Amino acid sequence: MPEYQVLSLKKADKELSRVHPKDKNKALDFFQKLKSSPFPQNVDIIKMSGSQVSYRAKIGKLRIIYVVIHEEKRIIITRVRYRKTAYRN
Repeated sequence: MPEYQVLSLKKADKELSRVHPKDKNKALDFFQKLKSSPFPQNVDIIKMSGSQVSYRAKIGKLRIIYVVIHEEKRIIITRVRYRKTAYRN
């Protein structure tokens, strides 16, 4: 199975830099899992309402929102935030 290319927006990188180091390591481990599959086992992932390609993953208190482009084998990380602020604009 070909690997997916995992990219992140600058905004997501900035949000990740503000996260506690333990949570940051969990997020980075999740990004590695995404390379082999856009929907890794043992991770709570749901499709975001109102979008055909956006998904939300729960990693402890973190919420990672990402977009999957199957045709190009790409995953784009759009947000990395704690639960209390993840769904605000």
